[in-house]
Parts: sequence; C-alpha cells; structure tokens
Amino acid sequence: MNISVNPYLMAVVFVVFVLLLWAMNVWVYRPLLAFMDNRQAEIKDSLAKIKTDNTQSVEIRHQIETLLKEAAEKRREMIAEAIQKATESYDAVIKQKENELNQEFEAFAKQLQNEKQALKEQLQAQMPVFEDELNKRVAMGLGS
Repeated sequence: MNISVNPYLMAVVFVVFVLLLWAMNVWVYRPLLAFMDNRQAEIKDSLAKIKTDNTQSVEIRHQIETLLKEAAEKRREMIAEAIQKATESYDAVIKQKENELNQEFEAFAKQLQNEKQALKEQLQAQMPVFEDELNKRVAMGLGS
C-alpha cells in the first residue's frame, strides 16, 4: 500500500471544504449572527424600556403621594369648614332660642305685672269693704 499525496484529491477536498464553509456561512452563521444581533438589540431595548418604565413609575408614585397629600389637606379644610358652619349654625339657633325665651320671659313678666296691677286695683276697690269689716270686728272685739 502506497500512501502518497494526490493533488487532484487535495483539490477536490479543498473545493468541498470551501463550498462547505460558504454553505455554512449562508445557511447557519449569517442567520445565527443576525438572530444574536436582533436578540441583543431586543435586550437593549427591553432594558431601556425598563429604565423608562421605572422612571415613569417613580414619577407616578410621586404624583400619587402629592395627590394624597392634597386630598388629605382638602379633607382637613372641608372638615374644618363643616365644623365652623355647624358651630355658626348652632350659635345662631342658640341665639334665636335665647331671644325667644327672653321675649317669652318679658311677656310673662309684663303679664305678671299687669295681673299684679289688676289685683292691686281690685284690692283697692274693695278696701272700703275691708275697712268696714275690720271696723265691725274691732268694734265687736272691743264691745265684748
């Protein structure tokens, strides 16, 4: 058996190797590299979107906190205003009732004064009868 270098066979192997490299480049390496580049770009875009979303979520969180603080302040103001209105309304009702009671008291006092005056006049009108009766009793008491 004779082992020798066959140039024709070497040329065929070289051509087949070059064709295999070309075919692998066209059908495997280029699509694989394109897929890897696309995947890398998608990852980069996803990371950028995550950063943007994170920034937006922080901004939204700050806005929510601001709105909650404003709502709490507005709630305190509304409660204070409602308390003030209720107090004013209560004071007005109390004042009105005091005025009504004062008027009723004044009317009662005036009526009482009028009744007192009427009784006084009645007693003064009956004073001669009382004097006569008193004189009769004194005379009876002295005469016994």
